[in-house]
Amino acid sequence: MKQTTLFEGEVFENIANPDEENSGLRTVLSYGGGVQTFAMLLFIEAGIMPKPDCLIFADTGCEWPHTYKHIEQVAKPICVELGIPFYTVQHGTGLIDGYAEASAIPMAGFRSCTVNYKIRPINDFIKKTWPDEKKNGKASFISLIGISTDEAQRAVKREEQAPKWIYLKYPLLEANLSRLDCINMIENSKYIASKKSGCYLCPYSKLQEWAKLKRQHPELLQNAVELEEKMRAKRPEREIGLLGNDRMMWLSEFAAMHTLEDFGAVIEPGRECDSGGCFL
Repeated sequence: MKQTTLFEGEVFENIANPDEENSGLRTVLSYGGGVQTFAMLLFIEAGIMPKPDCLIFADTGCEWPHTYKHIEQVAKPICVELGIPFYTVQHGTGLIDGYAEASAIPMAGFRSCTVNYKIRPINDFIKKTWPDEKKNGKASFISLIGISTDEAQRAVKREEQAPKWIYLKYPLLEANLSRLDCINMIENSKYIASKKSGCYLCPYSKLQEWAKLKRQHPELLQNAVELEEKMRAKRPEREIGLLGNDRMMWLSEFAAMHTLEDFGAVIEPGRECDSGGCFL
């Protein structure tokens, strides 16, 4: 791999190395498939981070197609070359079926999506795979999390982490790396760049992301529409859908609209907006 200045300097000497108290613990990389966790995989390949015992990808069943593609074509082959097992886990049959059964939708401000479809499947897999190593209330495993400096507020202090038997570590924060740093490193590698990961029906999505989904993957947008419609039929008192409370529009209404993109217009990177002013 072509190395950049990001691979040089003392800043990387101790990245993700366990402290003396937790040395010897089994280490997993919670792999999201986006920019930050792929950058961590490249750090491992370059020898800047120690090899974890495995990578674990919690599949919600509704990740963007580019995430699945990058995992299969890029991330997994790197893991094979490095001799690191790559596991995919899932809660039930996935997020859409789970919410459909409850006649509900993911909602901004609630962590049920992350907890039930990302965190718990990984923790359950660890418990079932290495049951003899788990000790309640004491760090038994290290989980490497891909949070960069621009989202540092998401990191959880050790004293506030739960469950206590999982010790969450943030290698990118240790190295003081931003998402842009990770992007630059990936772009200077020999690999196809990863893209932002996440569920395609995330309630935090911007309108331009919904427009992209409508244009590129209309069948997936329809999945989201049907989930929202099921919720509305069961809970007519609800006034907020997947587009959020600041747009006052149901996804089915959005799906029936046209955008400038539908007519061949291209919104240049860095010039996007989610004001709604581009909708006809």
